[in-house]
Amino acid sequence: MTEKKDTPQEIDLIELFSRMGDGISNLFTRLFNLIWQIILWFFNAGVASLKFGLKNSPIIILFAALGLVYGKYTINNAEPYYRTNATIQTFTIGSSSLIEYTNKLKDISEQGDSIALSEILSIKPNEAASIKGIEAYWLIDKNKDGVADEIDYENKFEPDTINNWEKINGRFLVQLLIYSPEYITTIQDKFEKYLFTYPRLEQITAVKKRNLNSEIKRIDSELEILDSLKQYEYFIKDKEKLKQNIGVIPLDKILLSAATEEDKPTRLLHDITLGLDKQNQRNIAALELETEPFRFISKFVNVTQPVDIEKENHISLKYIAFALFLGIIFSLFLRNIKSIIQFIKE
Repeated sequence: MTEKKDTPQEIDLIELFSRMGDGISNLFTRLFNLIWQIILWFFNAGVASLKFGLKNSPIIILFAALGLVYGKYTINNAEPYYRTNATIQTFTIGSSSLIEYTNKLKDISEQGDSIALSEILSIKPNEAASIKGIEAYWLIDKNKDGVADEIDYENKFEPDTINNWEKINGRFLVQLLIYSPEYITTIQDKFEKYLFTYPRLEQITAVKKRNLNSEIKRIDSELEILDSLKQYEYFIKDKEKLKQNIGVIPLDKILLSAATEEDKPTRLLHDITLGLDKQNQRNIAALELETEPFRFISKFVNVTQPVDIEKENHISLKYIAFALFLGIIFSLFLRNIKSIIQFIKE
């Protein structure tokens, strides 16, 4: 009876595993066929493209040559421009605020509004017209050593958990592109004055100075109190205890005397004093050195070598790529011109 009951169950399990095996086998077969079809499609497309390119190579090469010639012509006839950079360190105002304030000039210069730019910077219209672009960028610290390792020319940097790069909050770079380098010194002076027109800059600076002065006075008061406590703890407390204990508990009345107040150990206040003193020294240094809104670590310098336009913008490569595209489109048009004409007629 037992064998008859177990036999159908064993058969069902065998059938189940057999179906599972067939299903897995079919899955891998279909996956392999799909991959093979994709590879075959790419191969056929490559062969067809190669045949098309070889058959129409004179036209495609001609278009590429025209693109190269036009690219070189554009470079040779482009007005040369110069690049110079300045690095600014911020103190009482955040770098993000000054970067945003600087890039208002970038928007105006990109629009080619030299009149508005001349009014904002208080420079002559011809000096404003010589500015190709001015833009502020974040500096990126890759290894957290406080030294800039990269410039965020896209101004799109976002920190992540993979590389742990971070923006340097206290410094940023300003890049000036200019057609006439003789105006660099003038623009440097006017640009610095422009930054000082940031709204409520004087109030922000005054608040920081006032806060530092208050902190210095508060710590000075704490240091005076600590000096008094140290004087008592180190020199007076033990003497008072000694005077109180002499002759107070005679030997024959020791059992009748009341318990004395628990003696508290002498407090060591030296480390606390040193910590407050160091903090105050930092506050004094900040008051002397870090209460200006910002400081130019390096200014725009006069340059003599223009920017390599080809290396900078890859103009020739862009025109060649565009000309190749046009050559392919033109070849396809010639190849199917009869069908196109017939379609237009219909």
